Amino acid sequence: MRAGPGAQNYYTREFKEAIRIAAEQHGADGEGLDGIVGYMRMLASEEKATFASLIRATMPTEMNVREQPKPETEEEVRAALLSFGIRPEQLSGLRFYDREQKLIELMADDVTDTDTNDTNGSAPSAGSNGKGPGSS
Repeated sequence: MRAGPGAQNYYTREFKEAIRIAAEQHGADGEGLDGIVGYMRMLASEEKATFASLIRATMPTEMNVREQPKPETEEEVRAALLSFGIRPEQLSGLRFYDREQKLIELMADDVTDTDTNDTNGSAPSAGSNGKGPGSS
C-alpha cells in the first residue's frame, strides 16, 4: 500500500534523525564537543567541499523580491532612508557626486613640498639629495 500525497517517507525521516544524532555525538572532536555546531565547525575546517554543499542545500532556491517605486521627492527619499534605519542628518557630512564639476589636473610639483629639508628657503638644486653641500 502506498502513502498518500504529502506523507513523509518513514525511512527518510529515520535517516535524517540518525545523521543528526551522529553529528551531535561526534561534535568537533569526535567526543561530542559542542554537539552539532561543533561537528559543523569541524566540517567547515576539514571538509570544506562537504560543508559548502550543506550550505548550498540549506539556501533557498527562490527569493520573492517586491520591487518598490523609486523615491522622487525629497520627502519620499527621507521616508525611504528612514525605512532602512538611516537618519538623513547622518548624511550631512558626505559629498555627493556632481556631474557638472570639472576635473582638476595636477602635476607632482603642484602637490610636492620642495623645501622640506631646506634651511635657507630655497629649493634643492637638480641632482641634489637635499641633505646639503658635500653630503652623500
